[in-house]
Amino acid sequence: MMAMKTIEKTIKIDAPIDVVFATWANYTSFPAITSYVIMAERVTNRHSHWLVDILGYRIQFEAELDQLKPNKFISWHSVTSIHHFGSVYFSQDSKYTQATLRLLFEIDNLAIDLVDDLDIAWNEFDGVFEDILDSFKKYVEQMWWQVAAVI
Repeated sequence: MMAMKTIEKTIKIDAPIDVVFATWANYTSFPAITSYVIMAERVTNRHSHWLVDILGYRIQFEAELDQLKPNKFISWHSVTSIHHFGSVYFSQDSKYTQATLRLLFEIDNLAIDLVDDLDIAWNEFDGVFEDILDSFKKYVEQMWWQVAAVI
């Protein structure tokens, strides 16, 4: 049985759920949102190619979309390199949209490819995703409030 490690982060965003969802679903814009993503390109409707910079280490991987339910959730898994499964769940209360990012990493693969070889501590790796969500929040809120001011 493969050992798994989970990262789960939740953030509240002051923008409508459809805007938050659409921004996440348009992952090719991630290089403009966060410095951790250098490139994210659509290969097919279900496959994407990524180049990320994790604390100074460049990693490439391919991902496959598993499910996409508008304004509810998106899930995917990697098909190369760092083996992981990911999902983002979206919900909205009266003021905020909540986005919950869940990532499951195969520890054996992760330890060899990232933590051991690249000498990155787990808490540093975990912190990257908090930074990514913070950048995403700022990007969406700024974009939304610029649009809302015009409407």
